[in-house]
Amino acid sequence: MTGSRLAPPAHPLRLAALLAAALLVTHGCGGGDLAPPETPIPYTGEPQPGGTVLLGVGSDLDSLNPYLSTQALTRDVAYHVFASLLEEQPDFAQGPPSFEPALAQSWDVSPDGRQITFHLRPDAVWSDGVPVTADDVRFSWQAAVHPDVAWLGADAKKAIEDVEVVDAHTARFHFRRVYPYQLMDANDGVILPRHIWGQVPFASWRGSGLDRQPVSSGPFKVNGWEPGQSITLVRNPDYFGAPRPYLDRVVYRILPDPASGVEQLLAGVVDFWDKIDPSQMARLESRPEVTLHRYPDNFYGYLMWNCVRPPFDDPGVRLALTLGINRRRLAEDLLHGAGQVASGPIPPLFWAHNAGLTSHPHDPAGARRRLAAAGWSDTDGDGWLDRGGRSFRFEILVPSDSTLRQDMAVMIQADLKAVGIDVRPVILERNTQAARSRAGQFDATIGGWRLPTKVDLGVMFATRAAEDGVNYGRYSSAELDELLRQAAEVEDFREAKPLLDAAQAILHRDQPYTFLYWQDRLVGISSRVQGAAPNPHTPLFRLERWWVPSELRDR
Repeated sequence: MTGSRLAPPAHPLRLAALLAAALLVTHGCGGGDLAPPETPIPYTGEPQPGGTVLLGVGSDLDSLNPYLSTQALTRDVAYHVFASLLEEQPDFAQGPPSFEPALAQSWDVSPDGRQITFHLRPDAVWSDGVPVTADDVRFSWQAAVHPDVAWLGADAKKAIEDVEVVDAHTARFHFRRVYPYQLMDANDGVILPRHIWGQVPFASWRGSGLDRQPVSSGPFKVNGWEPGQSITLVRNPDYFGAPRPYLDRVVYRILPDPASGVEQLLAGVVDFWDKIDPSQMARLESRPEVTLHRYPDNFYGYLMWNCVRPPFDDPGVRLALTLGINRRRLAEDLLHGAGQVASGPIPPLFWAHNAGLTSHPHDPAGARRRLAAAGWSDTDGDGWLDRGGRSFRFEILVPSDSTLRQDMAVMIQADLKAVGIDVRPVILERNTQAARSRAGQFDATIGGWRLPTKVDLGVMFATRAAEDGVNYGRYSSAELDELLRQAAEVEDFREAKPLLDAAQAILHRDQPYTFLYWQDRLVGISSRVQGAAPNPHTPLFRLERWWVPSELRDR
């Protein structure tokens, strides 16, 4: 059975970026406009090679090797510098995403489903002229799973038993079992040059300096990295794909003040900014020099409860807190319609979304009844609920760089005050908030996750994920653990759907999070840039096909 475009029907499959799953977004705000550039002329001609595009980003990268990195930007850069076996498509509404050929021109699956053989393009070369071979594929898998490398996405490779080098242009992945995400797991990550990185033991990769000027196999290659300022990519003339990149250069410009992103976009300082506050939508839509792309995202906002700290260890209390929060008002007033109240962690654009669940309503009276049943009442008439002589009082950890989440915390504080609960937002630097969350040193913490296209609720909610995932609230349900175990072991994703539906129903009942909202993605791109097609998989999808008309180039 051979695949040249889609995964074989019997084995539809997965992408995984645990790191992407744990991404938090920031909230930008700004004052008056900087001096805007000249309004571009609408252009509908054929793509023209040449020109530069400046991408605004809010933080620097920590490595150009994605297997060493903890930064989301590294993945964005690396996937344009290093080729992957396949190109994942943003078509995960009806099932796991499909794939297009990339470094592998075709692939086939063995009759028993436990081997996938990739046939590499014979014309693929590294930018130093060395051919890309199956030895590079096997070496990259070894790096991905090696404990000295400690890649955050290594879990995606745990079912791969070995990668066999059949010949110079044929690599065969051997799996321990058959499951829906085999192709996605095999494809996850990039292919590194063995003749470069293989010179250094895995334990010495960090600090080796090999990633400062990496050899490229992708559409672009690195031309410079000025920490804290910019990363510059240039067209790779030896890229195997067609068409080759139209742009001469792509510059990731690091903005020291991410809150100024919209102003920088409107002023033409950058051509791209993807952290747009919903309050800026109307303003951007009125500006012809910018195109605002809005689409459903794989992101959700949450209020995470510490499920081992009383009284949040009681699912009835957590549900009461959810009922006490007017989440619809949060979505309408703070997201300006660019979002909706969430019923759980899987947004509607995913095939695994449980459409049978409805969001819990705002029901302060119901919240008070449930809290009374748990022993919380105002025994001294001071307006605050108490139990055993202690008032119901707790803190919410909030990141200092997100005014959106600070505003949400204030609204939650007011909503729960009406129920008789004293909420105190604690604003912390983001890394401090994250460290306290990981350590379980919180009552509640506000944040958001971007769900990877491999649907794996275990990373966030399985009991084991309190140690090796992002289950910072220490939620534990044997019933949920068993459903997720079964869902991970079925051979066809259609068999996983009812199991994931049942898992979402448990989370809907137990409320380890108050699921606040599903948010639309807002991406601003200069109107002079043509060919951009941002989507929920990545706003920089097929960056090699972006182009700028010659008469609109000013860089």
